Amino acid sequence: MTYGYLYISNDYNNCYIDIVDGLNEYPVFFHMFAQKGIYTLNEYWTKRWINERIIPYERQNINDILKNSNMKFYNDLLMIIKSKAKSSMDDNYLEEIKNVEKEIYIKKRKELLISDFIQIDDNNLIVFFNNGESKLFNYNEKINDIPFLYKFHNEIIFNQRIRFNYLELYYKGKSIPFSYNNLINYLNNNLLNAREVMDELSISKQSVYNLNKKEDIVVIKNNNYLKNNVTKIK
Repeated sequence: MTYGYLYISNDYNNCYIDIVDGLNEYPVFFHMFAQKGIYTLNEYWTKRWINERIIPYERQNINDILKNSNMKFYNDLLMIIKSKAKSSMDDNYLEEIKNVEKEIYIKKRKELLISDFIQIDDNNLIVFFNNGESKLFNYNEKINDIPFLYKFHNEIIFNQRIRFNYLELYYKGKSIPFSYNNLINYLNNNLLNAREVMDELSISKQSVYNLNKKEDIVVIKNNNYLKNNVTKIK
């Protein structure tokens, strides 16, 4: 039975695990995440799993082990590959997946990766996925002025402590009828630059500045304005 997929970058520096969702049972380590609806382990937790199953760096005869394994230096990710994650604790092990299965897995995974997101208030995100779906995700955290960042293409994180992986966002989010294309089309059709505001209101650049200063029109960013906000003062 396949419990998950371990991804290791070609330079053996980055890794994560995707747990297969919907199984009746999981190994203990995976179970504590699956029961919470978390199906992607970030690099920290993936390495915790790896370090439980490999020979530690502190082993007295580590140099002989490296030599016998044709390894020039110790690397935990390379070590887990060499050992196939076999352990005396259980019968689980790593098996390299075939190209066809790998292509199917990668394609499915890419469809669910995050293409973009919007923080709409202190409790909610709208997350846009590569497959065209959009989800409203409530994260129940009071966060002000802390930017969200992508990390390793499958998580939204902030402050290096709260992380939301793409499967958690996808399966726990509420589907909404608002696509990324809807957002792009709205912005393309409803944002005016300063020159377009001048033409729309038949006013000078100084007058646009004055309206902005009096907050009669709302600046979005880099002197862009909402069309509906501009036309209401004609």
